[in-house]
Amino acid sequence: MPSRSLLLPLLFALSLAILSPGITSVSIFTDPDEYHRIHRTVLSMMEDGEWIAPRLDGRPRVRKPPLTYWMTRVSFELFGVSVTSGRVINVFFAALLVVVVALIGFEYDKNSAYGVSAALIALSMLGMGISSKFLMHDLSAAALSGLAFYFFLVWSRTGRPLPLFGMSAALTAGFFIKGPVVWVVAGSGIGSLFLTKPAVRSSLWRSKWSPTGEPGARASPPVGRNPEQEPPAKAGDRVEGSRSDGRAFQRQLKELADDLFGTQSAAVRFFFISSTATSWVQ
Repeated sequence: MPSRSLLLPLLFALSLAILSPGITSVSIFTDPDEYHRIHRTVLSMMEDGEWIAPRLDGRPRVRKPPLTYWMTRVSFELFGVSVTSGRVINVFFAALLVVVVALIGFEYDKNSAYGVSAALIALSMLGMGISSKFLMHDLSAAALSGLAFYFFLVWSRTGRPLPLFGMSAALTAGFFIKGPVVWVVAGSGIGSLFLTKPAVRSSLWRSKWSPTGEPGARASPPVGRNPEQEPPAKAGDRVEGSRSDGRAFQRQLKELADDLFGTQSAAVRFFFISSTATSWVQ
């Protein structure tokens, strides 16, 4: 089988080739929300010369996060106003979702055939074929949620900080498409791993969040001492040790959440302040 670096571009290109036919039609696959909630909003933004705050009929539209409207506006500006230039965004994210499924499969097994098979199953699903034909928020949110979960798997395996940055970026982009739904989708996968996989739980202890609260510290026995030969601890010591371990674990989860969502909080504040100021000026 070809190397993974070659398989992923091939899967992406295959997905584009399979999912693209039909996106030029306005009657085969569509949804009322595609026109009323996205196209009309973007056309109203273009008419008003607005780039930041989504607007519909001259009034701010805040029922959905703005990233889909921003991407559609950019696509309209680059390729012209048409259903095709809007729907290519959805086709791109559908192909990205197929690649993400393969990446997650690669993390679970060294045999690339399993990841490729899972990706091809996702590509062959009827819902994937239909949903990719019209512009909505769902496929892009699913692709970014899956990408965030993949970055978490990489971080739990390597312990490097870069995957955490990628996870935060994917969750931030997903939040600007579908709101907190992406946190629920990605978080459910991460939470299940924490509950069922001791290796994932231990990856947190191996990271910079250590039981002592000091970056880089590791929970290891002193040099020259065999923990199996230690005298049995008293019951009170064991209880106190369990409590302190629990408090340390809570601190670690809080620091992990702060690192992951600090960037998102700043981005969300920037958007709401900018949109409010724009609406007030206009």
